[in-house]
Amino acid sequence: MSKFHSTFLAILLAVPAFSQSFDPTKAYTIETPEGLVLDNQGSVRTETTIVLARPEADNPAQVWQIRPLGENRFQLVNGYSFQGLDNANGATEHPVIQWTDDRNNTNQHWVFTRLKDGSCHLTSVPTGMALGLRKAGAFGSEVWQVPDDPDSPLQRWIIKESPLKIDFMIPKTSSKNDWENEKVFAINKEPGHPTLIPYATEEEMVADAAYEHPWERTVSTRYLLLNGKWKFNWVKAPEERPVNFFKPSYNVCDWSEIDVPSCWEMLGYGTPLYTNVTYPFLNNPPFIQAQRGYTMEKEPNPVGSYRREFTLPADWSGKEVYLHFDGVYSAFYVWVNGKKVGYSQGANNDAEFNVTKYVKKGTNVVAVEVYKWSDGSYLEDQDMFRFGGIHRDVYLMARPKAHVRDIRTETEFNDDLSVATLKTIVDADARVVVSLYDEEGRKVGEGASIRVQSPNLWSAEKP
Repeated sequence: MSKFHSTFLAILLAVPAFSQSFDPTKAYTIETPEGLVLDNQGSVRTETTIVLARPEADNPAQVWQIRPLGENRFQLVNGYSFQGLDNANGATEHPVIQWTDDRNNTNQHWVFTRLKDGSCHLTSVPTGMALGLRKAGAFGSEVWQVPDDPDSPLQRWIIKESPLKIDFMIPKTSSKNDWENEKVFAINKEPGHPTLIPYATEEEMVADAAYEHPWERTVSTRYLLLNGKWKFNWVKAPEERPVNFFKPSYNVCDWSEIDVPSCWEMLGYGTPLYTNVTYPFLNNPPFIQAQRGYTMEKEPNPVGSYRREFTLPADWSGKEVYLHFDGVYSAFYVWVNGKKVGYSQGANNDAEFNVTKYVKKGTNVVAVEVYKWSDGSYLEDQDMFRFGGIHRDVYLMARPKAHVRDIRTETEFNDDLSVATLKTIVDADARVVVSLYDEEGRKVGEGASIRVQSPNLWSAEKP
């Protein structure tokens, strides 16, 4: 055989050939040619080193799920701890460890190459170094990341299917749910804008305590607060939710009641969950799946179903009616009188819907279906307790058909700060008159650009 053909044959024998070889629902042992197996020492602690041990047929610490990641990459997840085989970061020789299961963590990505003798060679994707031993393996030896050498017998592994049955998690790769689609974060929702609560007249606005003290509750004939007792149902997973509860004919008389606003965990529904840098769900965006060892294993994605009735004020006839949520954890759908209005994500963002065509004179029914977790939860991860529910005010507003939708103000000063110019940019389908008043109620100026002599300047001492 020519040198060319010998080299070509060797290449063929070393081509990765594992893309269809492993079933992620089954367990496998990873063994040395001498018959010792990879073992996580029966630990659920992250950073535990992986060692060689004598095989035990019923020991889940010695079996691994082999998850295909595409492009001949695989992730190995231990059958006892459900944590991933990790190269422990860095392109140096050091022991490998188990670390929190994360299919997106390239330190847990391994390339499998079948060798001529049928054994397998594993290399780390980010470093190109191999899974191997520093010296001939013995019982209790640590497994290392070592310089890649496919010819070394210390870097050869025999993979065998185990009869042990493990309930391995299979990461999602697709979903039809809006809350697991990063391209869907709003349906039929008004564009973001400053929160503007309308009044019937200027006199009504000035008479309201909130006019001078914004922290006071607004009192306006164009504002209807929906806080209070709502009918409520809680389930631990979406598939258990009452799917038709939004229909006015659906009987919710036997449901309990919950305060709005509130976080449902604080009222006995589900478990308050705290975590800092680690996601409480499987790190597989945009999907939401329970993470082994976390509360979510028993409460995968709680859903709260809310319902209440309201009566539309008689003098709102002919007005544009908006339903406004100040904050909902973390995604929700809303219906009015059995008609689907829209969807929103963003646990701490306002969400506003035009419900003019859905409301009617007399009694109305509003229904809200809240999901504790959504793909937006990946962005809302921080050092805090994780709660669910309608946790801020809910209210209705009535506006004339021609009204201010958005407003922006800019203040420009001269060099010595003795003159300020207030510029106002308004989004409205009408001519808008802007008036500026001082703290005594005297009009300072009027128009889109108002010049103020000797302005009272803001400071930390005198805000």
